[in-house]
Amino acid sequence: MQAILKFNLPEEENEFKVATRASDYFCILFDLDQEMRKFLKYGHKFKTVEEVMEYVRNFISEAKLDDIE
Repeated sequence: MQAILKFNLPEEENEFKVATRASDYFCILFDLDQEMRKFLKYGHKFKTVEEVMEYVRNFISEAKLDDIE
């Protein structure tokens, strides 16, 4: 069985990039999920929801999403 994705470039360049980098995005989400699991299992030092949101944003930023896009 085969699946073929077709894109009209350059009009659909963004869609092409998302499709070809999907596994990279998945890996980042998986790593973030593991990090959150660790916090739930072993505890954390966050005092506010805002600290958690800032941590998550930094985690994603450090994953170098700009290199993926």
